Amino acid sequence: MADEDAAPGTAECRTGAGRTAAGCTAAGCTTAGSTAAGSTAAGTAGASAALTRLTALQRNAAVAYAAISDADAALESLAGQRVAGERVLRGALARHQAASRALAVHKRTKPGRLAQLVTGFRAGREWLARQADLNSALLEATVPLTTARRTVSGVKREFAAQVHARAEAVAALRRLTGECVTVLAEIGLGEARPAGTGLAGAGPADGGGGEGVGASPSRADQRF
Repeated sequence: MADEDAAPGTAECRTGAGRTAAGCTAAGCTTAGSTAAGSTAAGTAGASAALTRLTALQRNAAVAYAAISDADAALESLAGQRVAGERVLRGALARHQAASRALAVHKRTKPGRLAQLVTGFRAGREWLARQADLNSALLEATVPLTTARRTVSGVKREFAAQVHARAEAVAALRRLTGECVTVLAEIGLGEARPAGTGLAGAGPADGGGGEGVGASPSRADQRF
């Protein structure tokens, strides 16, 4: 009887009869409280993990955004280099064609046997000397033409590489944007966007159209 008086809530908690908050508290029944505390701790840990993941995603998105900006700058530069290179190529090609035509015309003016006999073979010697000069001119015109073609080809290859790198960065930014949105939804921030990564507004990745990352190519890409 003394034991029952000493712990009036114990029997109630053991039997489940008339279980009350006061009785359970007096008897030390803290299961419900422990569960609530555990849930709160788990929720806090989950939110912390989500925020950590969001920070990593924002950092990677910033890297992808910077890569897109760098690619756009490189494409602008390469577009200018191609314009200059093609100008040089056109000039070199014109000089090479002129030298080639001059040589072809000269070959058709080769003096015949009679002309050589009349001039004491002077006409033949002069024709050969002129042909040597024209061959040298053609060779000299070939060197800058080859160099200009190689330069333009190199610019085109680099441009293609930058377009590929930009496309990869755009795809990465799209993926990271989606993952950021998912994490933000998990921690209850809805449609918010991570700041400082270009996800909150238009930028190099979407051409300023606001219709999603990579919606349009860069200006250099359109001109090239």
